[in-house]
Amino acid sequence: FKPAGFNYLLATPFIFANGDPFGGRVFMFAISVLTVLIAFISTKYIFNVRTAIAVSFLLAISSNLSHYAGRISPPFIIPILTVLLIYFVFKTFKRKYKYVVFVAFITGLMFNFELATAVILSLELYIVLFILCIKRIINYRYILFCLFISFLFFSPLLIYDVSHSFQNIKGIIKMFEATALHARTLSSFDLTSTINNRVSV
Repeated sequence: FKPAGFNYLLATPFIFANGDPFGGRVFMFAISVLTVLIAFISTKYIFNVRTAIAVSFLLAISSNLSHYAGRISPPFIIPILTVLLIYFVFKTFKRKYKYVVFVAFITGLMFNFELATAVILSLELYIVLFILCIKRIINYRYILFCLFISFLFFSPLLIYDVSHSFQNIKGIIKMFEATALHARTLSSFDLTSTINNRVSV
């Protein structure tokens, strides 16, 4: 199951290209170029021009990103969202706490494209926010506002699940059951290979 954002994003280039699949490839190439460009601008702001060039170059030659560049389905935009996320996290750690709202916005937006990534990043966000709130570094209203943003983005998935016999939740439960079964039958070599694969991702 892929969230609705994939379908809307996939439809966009086909509408503009009158159904020509090549439009999807051009669209994904443009997203990839934009990812490198935004990474250059944000890294230049955080560090310097030399570091920005190095980071942009590494992104441009990344085997994973080049794989996504020509891939129409599913359209994968998590890299560009991650670049923006890192910039907003940096701004937040520079004690500009209003940017935490943008962090919540990006992680919330990810719910509509990649559920696994969004869940992990959201958990990390709220653990950090909770610690900052306990230490009275930020106001609890930031947490409430971020929760509202996250719920706003997550609600379409929730509505879909309720109206489709909890298809997504059942799928997640089956995934955990299959993982547990697989773990019991793994040899130590297979387990090492699986762990290396997860770390690589």
